[in-house]
Amino acid sequence: MFYRFIVLLGTIFVRPFFSLKVIHKSRIESGPGIIVCNHLRMMDVVLLTFVFRKENIVYVAKAEAFKNAFVRWFFNRMGAISIDRENA
Repeated sequence: MFYRFIVLLGTIFVRPFFSLKVIHKSRIESGPGIIVCNHLRMMDVVLLTFVFRKENIVYVAKAEAFKNAFVRWFFNRMGAISIDRENA
């Protein structure tokens, strides 16, 4: 439910202001895959949500991002996985 709400808000208020280029989108939509974001800006990962609009996307974020209470809450709601880059 939260994911759908974020996609709706983003489609209405965020996506119109950003230029998006997705290479080989049809390959991802036809089955499982890995989507890699090149991070030209911090919003890139969020914008992927508005491009693909699927609830079964699992995000990976660095553990440092989870230190902020709001970001941690948001990432947990979106189903993000925390990755500790310092320890294997």
